[in-house]
Amino acid sequence: MTERLSRAVRLFALVGVLSGCIVEGPPISGPVSTPPGMKESCIAQAVRLTGAPQSAIVARAPISVGPENRPFIGLNVAGASYGCRIEDDGSYTVFSEYAN
Repeated sequence: MTERLSRAVRLFALVGVLSGCIVEGPPISGPVSTPPGMKESCIAQAVRLTGAPQSAIVARAPISVGPENRPFIGLNVAGASYGCRIEDDGSYTVFSEYAN
């Protein structure tokens, strides 16, 4: 009887753990689309912010972030990490990874 109880407890614990992995909402995989011109605007703003030449800036593939799944582009600016996000008014903000 104790073996049966032990299995039941393990199964119950496993179901509890797995149920915590299920979330509702949009899928998190797949390509993320960005507004037209976002990447170019982010790179131009990174040039103004850092003074680095455009050739020293590499944009990573966009991801979606936050509760509204807004597009975010990671930037490598001459070896330093920056990010670019879209704001409520539709403008873009480039910031150092240490800004948040």
